[in-house]
Amino acid sequence: MGASVAKYSLIKNKEIHAKFLYDNDFTKSKLFYIANSFEKDVKQRLYIEKGWPENIYYMSKILLNSYTGLLVNYKNIHDNQIRVYGCCPGWVKTDLGGPKAPMPVERSLITPLYLLGLQEFQQEIQGKLFLNKKVVSLE
Repeated sequence: MGASVAKYSLIKNKEIHAKFLYDNDFTKSKLFYIANSFEKDVKQRLYIEKGWPENIYYMSKILLNSYTGLLVNYKNIHDNQIRVYGCCPGWVKTDLGGPKAPMPVERSLITPLYLLGLQEFQQEIQGKLFLNKKVVSLE
């Protein structure tokens, strides 16, 4: 599950921010390097100072959303037309979402069921994050 609140703009470090948005050769190894750098900075309690998002949950979702986008570049996924989408259920009333969340669990199923019901393989939406049956920009 991705998260639509996990925008790249939450990364204040311009160099890292640019890697997510403008690196035409962004790879799994580069993503994992970023993840390991973030982990190191969290352990040293330097992550805010170094321009990472203040909320660690958001960074975990930024990494997940990015990895989802990278999966579509794998030959076996492309050749076999395996569908790869990110899905944000929204802010849902659960133990994690809490009692103030506006959405009941039943309504959070709308987007996953929509994606499961797509009849045709659509390359242009591969690796994208969806919320309310629509593609969400991560910028």
